[in-house]
Amino acid sequence: LTTLLSRQTKMKVQEVEDMEKMEPNNVYVIPYNKEIVVTNGHIKLIPRPKNKPTNLSVDVLFSSLALTHKKNVIGIILSGNGSDGSRGLREIKLAGGITFAQDDSAKFSSMPKSAIAEGVVDFVLSPQKIAKEIMLLSKHSLINQTPALEVPEDEIENNDSNLKVILELLNKRKSVDFSHYKMNTVKRRILRRMLIHKTKTLKQYAGLVGKKNNELDLLYDDLLINVTDFFRDTDAFLTPFLTKGFFPFWMIADLIINYFICCNKLLCIPL
Repeated sequence: LTTLLSRQTKMKVQEVEDMEKMEPNNVYVIPYNKEIVVTNGHIKLIPRPKNKPTNLSVDVLFSSLALTHKKNVIGIILSGNGSDGSRGLREIKLAGGITFAQDDSAKFSSMPKSAIAEGVVDFVLSPQKIAKEIMLLSKHSLINQTPALEVPEDEIENNDSNLKVILELLNKRKSVDFSHYKMNTVKRRILRRMLIHKTKTLKQYAGLVGKKNNELDLLYDDLLINVTDFFRDTDAFLTPFLTKGFFPFWMIADLIINYFICCNKLLCIPL
């Protein structure tokens, strides 16, 4: 694979060495029978599990990137079989990163289609258009801030008039008052949507939300992704604490009822 890729790009293509530091304009190939995780910009090789029925190495990589690099991650799922990568893209999106999946141009479409069906993909494009979109994103002021802001959401005041406009629109059209939600989380989700649309100011984005109902729907979905994620995760939801009698039945029933209420336009706020 290293040799094949080297013929297609001017970038340096290399097989990963353990704890190698990632550098710009490099292509890293995972060695045979290994998985990789990334910690603080370094690639760590780990053995591929022997007894797992399916190989989910993309999920492992994406989840590690989301955990350590948070909003500074772009995840892309191209042509491939299976569902590997869907969970990892969800982790990237939840952390504030941007996600892509290949469109119908994929020869093997089950991997990108799985991610799209999960609702965790921001852009569905051909590989050529994905490259162009990443170039445009790289020029956005939120990425090119000098010095880079550790917590860019702090630049938006909680009483900002444009933020209030967005929250009022959500309350009016979705019957959800997000002013009671964790405000830093709300602002991070809004900044993510601003990056996707290349809007430079909160005022511009508030105007966009007011004009496009679809954008309000997408922002709403982004704001609730960490709530619905719990119920999509079978391992988390069917934890022994719920299935072995650690909680009273009425508490479990209340949890489920609150989830369905949330999905029907009321908000289940995680504590």
